[in-house]
Order: sequence, then C-alpha cells, then structure tokens
Amino acid sequence: MIRKLIYKILLPAAAFWLFCIPVQAADPAAVKPEQSVAAVQAGQTAQTFAAPVSAYSKLAAGKPVRIAILGDSIGAGADTDLAHAWYSLLSAWLTKTYGSQITMDNFSIGGTTSLTGYFQSETALRQKVQTDGCYDLVFICYGVNDAPENFSLFYESMLRSVKMQNESCQIITFLESNTQGYTKKSDEIRRLSKLYSADVVDTIQAYALSGLSYEELSPDGTHPNTEGHYLYFETIRPVIEANVAQNKQIAPIPAPYNQYTALYENFTFIPLDACLQEDGSYCFSTFLPTLGIVYRKSPENGSIHLDLGTGAVWDGNAYDSCPQPWMTTAPVGLVFAYGTTVSLSNTDGHIQDTVLGFFASGRISAAR
Repeated sequence: MIRKLIYKILLPAAAFWLFCIPVQAADPAAVKPEQSVAAVQAGQTAQTFAAPVSAYSKLAAGKPVRIAILGDSIGAGADTDLAHAWYSLLSAWLTKTYGSQITMDNFSIGGTTSLTGYFQSETALRQKVQTDGCYDLVFICYGVNDAPENFSLFYESMLRSVKMQNESCQIITFLESNTQGYTKKSDEIRRLSKLYSADVVDTIQAYALSGLSYEELSPDGTHPNTEGHYLYFETIRPVIEANVAQNKQIAPIPAPYNQYTALYENFTFIPLDACLQEDGSYCFSTFLPTLGIVYRKSPENGSIHLDLGTGAVWDGNAYDSCPQPWMTTAPVGLVFAYGTTVSLSNTDGHIQDTVLGFFASGRISAAR
C-alpha cells in the first residue's frame, strides 16, 4: 500500500486553487533550443540553449511577464476590494509603465505560515508551472503568522522550492507591516533574502515614515486598508524601477543556509483516501523522514489527533470562527524512522471534511 502512496501526489484541483486569483492569461515563457552557428559552420548538429531572460530585462523590453504570489492574508489582499489590492495596483502600473502584458497568479491563503507557502509551491504553483511555464517574478509575503521555532528552515525551504522549479525566476520578499516592528524573524527574512538574491520590501519602515498612524493604515490592527495597500504598492515600485534600471540578472541557486533544508526536498503528497483501511480507520506508515499535515479550518471542525506509533502524539485544532473554510498546514515531525505507523482520529467525526492529507519529504535512508 505504501508504495502506491508515492504515486498519489496530486491534491484535488479545488484544494489547490483555494484563494488563487488569476489576473489574466498569457503564453508560457518557454526557452527553446537554438542551433549553434559555429556548430553548423563546422558541419555539426550540436544544440545550445538560449540563456533565460530576467524579469527586469523583459519589463525593459516590454515583453510579457509572469508573476506569482505566495503569502498570507496580506498577500491575498484581505479587507480591501481586489481592484485596490497592492498586486492589482502593481499589475496595472507595470503594464502602463513598461507596456508588458502581466499574468499574475495568487496562491496566498489567509492565516497561514511559510510552511503552507512551501506546500503551495510544491503543489499549486508546481502544477501551474508544468502547464503554463515558469514564472519570471515571485512575491513572498510570509512571516507574521509563523512561530519562531524552525521559521528559518521553513522559510528557506519555501524559497528553495520556488527556485528549484523556477530557476530563472527572481524573488521579492516582504517585511510585513503588521509585525509593527523588527523581530528575529525579520532578521532571518533579510538574511535568507540576501542569500537567494531576493529584494526585500520593508513595509514596516514604510508605515513608520508614511506620516499616518498605524491605525489609519490598518484599522483592524492587522490588514492594510485601501491606503495601506497603496503604500505597499508604493514601496514595491522603486524596487522594481531600480532593478529595471540596473538590469538585475538571474542569480543561481545558492548552497542552503539551514543544515536540515534537505529534509524538505523530494516532496510527496499523501491524500487522505490513500490512508483509509478496510475497518474504516485511517493510518499509514512513513517512508520519508519529514511529515506534515494538510487540513481545513472552519466553525464545524474540531480537533485532530495523531498517534505516531512510537508513543508520541500530535494534536491540532481545526476550529476557526471564520465562516469560509480555509486550508492550512502544520509540521508533524522532522525526523521519523522508516515505517513509523501514523494513525488519525478527530473529535467531530468529520475527518474527510477536515483532513486533506499529509505531505512527506526528505530522502529514504540507505540503511533502514
């Protein structure tokens, strides 16, 4: 049964595109092989490949640009109409300024952390890349909802996932305004952004220098209003203008910063129905060292309980007062022995409405 799980890696499309907001469609940016002139002159048939063109070079030339967003509620544009969300303002400005046709896909889900960003990159974003081609520019809007523990590992795993499947993409990250000050997580975002040649948009500073109070820009205490979203856009704009002027080029994928980043390579999704046993219970045995769970939060959902076969347990709360169910993820464990049994139960009796499945990653040990 476990071997079959490895091949069941696709989440149903509806789960992938929760809160996904396609702005417009465009042709995929594909790199096609070209015959080497020297080889032809020499009577040879060797092929070379055109070097990928950076997002900023494409903007300067007025060529189509594909953009993706991975983020939380600020990435999704919560508490403002979509026409005034920062990414809508950005899309319109890019077309007006550079004449580029902009395709923008938003994979953000409110209330989530960078681990969900990693999951979205490995599923929804990967699926879109496979069908439509690589993205030129990716915005990362995470951090405020993350716990400090393992934040750097999860954030870097998300960055590496984005770059591994979009090696030619360039990245812009956010320091989110609702932290209302700099933290150790802010330091990690700066550190990892520098390593991955990503530009940092500092909306914490932008709020402080705006001449308006925090409450005037984020009346609910968390989300930017229309003026706040405009300030987000105004903070992004000079970053893009400078990169176009300097013709910033694509950077290679660096060596990882975190020691255990490899634990989040070799992603596999295990849908819930693959865990269903003949007696109606849900369980499976681990085959990769790292495990996470994917579930929905809603007013109807209760707690989730996992028995991990080693005497350890994992408990999670799937209740949320928001009437709109939303998908999230949580880490179950970083290092599991091969063959560890995982059994699932929950208190409300609606497992199939709550749990979407599990994701595993890392490499199988040669000695097990």
